[in-house]
Amino acid sequence: MTIDIKLHKTDLPDDLELGNLIAVDGEFMGLNVMRDPLCLIQISTGNLDAHIVQLDRKTYLAPNLVKILSDESIKKLF
Repeated sequence: MTIDIKLHKTDLPDDLELGNLIAVDGEFMGLNVMRDPLCLIQISTGNLDAHIVQLDRKTYLAPNLVKILSDESIKKLF
């Protein structure tokens, strides 16, 4: 069993299709989410894949990630 891990700098690619059910995990610089910056987001469809988005902590601009996270037709498990 091999997991297909993709590292994306600052945002997900424009053409990424994840389907209608994803698992999402966020990693912070510490345990206090109000104080400690968000570093990366991990997304998986459950099909032995992992998309890791290393965020730009100066701007947090990630329009493709925002589009997927705000899409109500995609169910998300956090």
